[in-house]
Amino acid sequence: MSNNSSCSVGAMQAPKIKKFPVGLITLVVLSIIGSVMMYDIHHVFIYLLAYYWFGLIFGLFLQYGHFCMASAVRDIFAVKVVRVAAGLMIAIIVYGIISAIVTGFDFLTFSPNPFAVSELIGGAIFGFGIVFAGGCSSGTLYKSGEGNMTSWIVLFNLALSQIVFAATSFGFLNYFIPKAWKVAAIQQGIPKEYLHTWYDYFMAGYVFTHKGYTIADLLNFHNIWANVFISNTFINVFIPCVIILIVIYYLYHRKHYIHENKFTSKNIGFKNELKGMWSMLVQAKKTVYGGIGLGVFAGLNMFVLSDLRKVYHFVNFGQVLERLGYTHGIALQGVFDPGYWYIATQEAQGLAWVFQKLGWNLMNNMTFGFVNGIPNPLLNPPLLMSFGTIIGAAIMAISFKEFSWKIPNLETIAFATFGGWFMGIGVRIGLGCNIGAFFVPVVNGDPSGWLYFVGMIIGSYFAVKVIGKWINYKSAKELKELDNIEGFM
Repeated sequence: MSNNSSCSVGAMQAPKIKKFPVGLITLVVLSIIGSVMMYDIHHVFIYLLAYYWFGLIFGLFLQYGHFCMASAVRDIFAVKVVRVAAGLMIAIIVYGIISAIVTGFDFLTFSPNPFAVSELIGGAIFGFGIVFAGGCSSGTLYKSGEGNMTSWIVLFNLALSQIVFAATSFGFLNYFIPKAWKVAAIQQGIPKEYLHTWYDYFMAGYVFTHKGYTIADLLNFHNIWANVFISNTFINVFIPCVIILIVIYYLYHRKHYIHENKFTSKNIGFKNELKGMWSMLVQAKKTVYGGIGLGVFAGLNMFVLSDLRKVYHFVNFGQVLERLGYTHGIALQGVFDPGYWYIATQEAQGLAWVFQKLGWNLMNNMTFGFVNGIPNPLLNPPLLMSFGTIIGAAIMAISFKEFSWKIPNLETIAFATFGGWFMGIGVRIGLGCNIGAFFVPVVNGDPSGWLYFVGMIIGSYFAVKVIGKWINYKSAKELKELDNIEGFM
């Protein structure tokens, strides 16, 4: 009996050991080791590491909040759910405040995009693509970190379509280059070796002729803090975001709120309307928290990168690479180094680097040869940020047990490929994605970001309609086949 008792006590006292995820430990350790090795090569590479580690932080928050523009617009148009869209607006407001502080202290690296109709068109093409792809640029990165193979297919096609479009313009478009673009390109002194395709002339003869500006540039208050907070943050960020929140509340959330609380449209009252708005935001709690984190760290990202540029005396990392002898793949204007959160162009650079190694010369066009370059992926600041975002999302997904390899079927592969190509073309025409052409420009007072946003909404709306028709067609076909089988039996 004593033996049994001792065994029982021993069994009760044995601690239950909780296993720490091996994958999570591996990713963190490799990130630290890689960072130490890179810093050991040269201390200036801390600039590259800043890009990587901020990317990792973005990945954590993106995955935590399931922060995706495609999800926001698809959920609104397809199932009338506003959770992600509401969280997105809160993130923009928070990021706008942080950005204003960074600007006020003269640590801003942002340059406004040209205010042109191309932003609207590019946004519409990109918006059409993200619905088919099942994710925007930021959403595709964090979903890749979750093990979603569909997102990897989207990433590949997002990069490939940019390369093909920039380097060839699909051939047939080269017959439709406006004469005005050719004249403007020559007047600006663009070297002829970079002018071959429709897209080259679009960049040199159209985009470069349109000026970019912020609301602060237009109003130009004498006090810098009034300029950034009143012009950029209040006018370009707060007012539009609040209007959008009110619109999506009235169109999509209010009816549910009234029904749930047994109000009527006439007796709800202003106080309860505010409570209804608050309930919409609380419903989006996880996305809001993720968005706040993104807003804070995206602002800090600009501050840190700007400070490092001042410490090491450069305005573009291409200058540093040339000093160190890494001249291969440097464009005439340096390397792509925006100095803030950006996605999409760097993925095209990474794949272009592979094609360069395989013998396809991609340095003879405006996109890679003149503006962005094709540096070694390990020396490409924004590409390291994308790597970091995927790793950060994987770490968060593993922590919450949301990581799993998801293999797509043939239809999903087709949709991902189709969507990825539209996204890539939209990125090139609109000079960015939902982050680089919308999120970051808007919070920094650039009204062109709202042009891109409107385009995304229009494109996404039509994509949802097209997919809806496809689903209805498939359902009708399957029902017909089922009826035929039953009739035969």
